[in-house]
Amino acid sequence: MGTIFVDKLDPQSGTTLTLGSSGDTVALTSGAKTSGFGKVGQVVQASTTSETQLQTTSFGDTNLTGSITPTSTSSKIIVDVRGFIMIDASVSSSGRNANHRLVRTISSSDTTLQTDEHTLTMTGSASNNAGYIFQIGYQFLDSPSTTSACTYKIQISVDNTNYRINFPHDGNKATMTLTEILD
Repeated sequence: MGTIFVDKLDPQSGTTLTLGSSGDTVALTSGAKTSGFGKVGQVVQASTTSETQLQTTSFGDTNLTGSITPTSTSSKIIVDVRGFIMIDASVSSSGRNANHRLVRTISSSDTTLQTDEHTLTMTGSASNNAGYIFQIGYQFLDSPSTTSACTYKIQISVDNTNYRINFPHDGNKATMTLTEILD
């Protein structure tokens, strides 16, 4: 077995560089580092127990915001969101909608990545402290195509200004985990 010392291997123009043959194993010695290959580059977690309360049909920011700066323009970001939303039931009605969406901001420019609407069936009347609580939990795979800082945030709204929407509800923790996947 021989050893070759080089700083860079390039394939011939228009060809592919292949390491090993079918059935072979390409091994790295202990402590060697790689880049790319779909591995995790970094993980950032943001959380809040501070409740945002809105009574509007327009989307408004909550206190759940996380930022990550991708190391490559080809990186993917997995956004994992967990928390509880409450919509009050102080007014009799049926079919109220609680809305939340995931927004990404790069250089002051917002992009809506995902919007979810929950239709709540309400019957009868309830006191001002009563409400309907539901859990949100999802993952979104984003391709921001930048090495600039990316800020992700959750926004909420209701479909009728007679209602309030709270996130996260009643001191429960809401979390956002941002995982960079290197290409």
